[in-house]
Amino acid sequence: MFTNKLLSGIVFATLLNTATVFAGPLDDGINECGVPVCNVSETIEGLTALNEDQRYNYINKMVNKYSDSENLEVLNNLLDTAKKAKDISVSSEDADWVVRESSTLANAMVIGLAKYSEVEAKVLSGFYKQITSDLKRFEIIEFWSKKVNTVEDVKKLNELVLFAQNAKAHSEQLGDEAWIPRGASALMSKITIKLTMLDPIHEGLYSVDSIMTGETQGILPFDKVAVLDSSAQENLVVIFYNSKFKRASFIFNGVALAGNILSSKSISNTQTSKEFSFELNRTTGAIKGVLTTTDTTINFSGKQTFSTNTVFSGQTPSVLTEEDAIGQFEGKIGSRAMKLTVKSFLPGVYSATLRDETGAVKKDFKGKFFPKNGVLTLTHNSNLKLIISLRMVDGKAVWTGVSYSVKRPTAIKAVFNKL
Repeated sequence: MFTNKLLSGIVFATLLNTATVFAGPLDDGINECGVPVCNVSETIEGLTALNEDQRYNYINKMVNKYSDSENLEVLNNLLDTAKKAKDISVSSEDADWVVRESSTLANAMVIGLAKYSEVEAKVLSGFYKQITSDLKRFEIIEFWSKKVNTVEDVKKLNELVLFAQNAKAHSEQLGDEAWIPRGASALMSKITIKLTMLDPIHEGLYSVDSIMTGETQGILPFDKVAVLDSSAQENLVVIFYNSKFKRASFIFNGVALAGNILSSKSISNTQTSKEFSFELNRTTGAIKGVLTTTDTTINFSGKQTFSTNTVFSGQTPSVLTEEDAIGQFEGKIGSRAMKLTVKSFLPGVYSATLRDETGAVKKDFKGKFFPKNGVLTLTHNSNLKLIISLRMVDGKAVWTGVSYSVKRPTAIKAVFNKL
């Protein structure tokens, strides 16, 4: 008995002694070995010899000092220690508040790892699933929503889309408040906007063949697929279209882009629930996918006939600002003379009106301007796209691009000069 008390006193004194030259098992070893716990096994053995108050003091010290750490080695080191310290407290029948402190340390480390680990969907999703608080889960979603503003790597953005999808599914499975999975959906949308800007090869028109199984009555087959950046809250819109009857068969808003895969689902009690997914081969332009409703399955495959990436390619003749996209433009779409007027009523949002020379044709658009690429992309009613970029043509700076629509599944050349 005396020996155990003496050992406990010595160990605890070591714990509180911050001036030791050599880091003992219960000292903070950050200056000795680069992490707080130099030898986890020895530290756990030392904690076993303490009473519950002393175990709490040790864990609490680590919580206070390292909860905001961004060092991955520190975070992993203390996560391992916290889990094993909790096992000791549970087996020793410590008071609940002692056990909770180990959980607090573990949760803090997991949150840090979910923020600062390498951008890999599987890794980030794994840490997200370990977070026990719904508010802390939302904290991770908010963190990446802000962080994504500085991410320019397409591969990382694709990984973050997958993470956001996994986070949304996990929060929905847990029954989190609706604003948490909504936050994950908003993160997916935000990332997809960046992918559209950085690598928009997926946006365009496709011709496809389809095979329908199951219930076919009331289902309109499709032979065209259009992918548009809607320049609205819906972000990417995918429309499956029947060119013979000039009607949309299916429309999906808020489509997610993850790598080469586009997907979305629509769940409703007022219309048929449905989902789709297709994969794009970025080299050949080929796509293959499936669209399902409650009682119908449609397998489809085909090839891209036009990509807006062709408008994004090339260099601007000079450094552009947002003001370069505002004003009046005259030119042609196909053979028809047109006048385009562009204004911005909100930061980062561009409104435009397109008229023909007779005034018989008038279309209103909303869109975005990418100064770095010199691209102005405008959408009307989520089915008509006008996308032009400032490029040098025959020694002259010209706004050149295309107009395309699901109702007329061909890309028509557009050329404008700013007045």
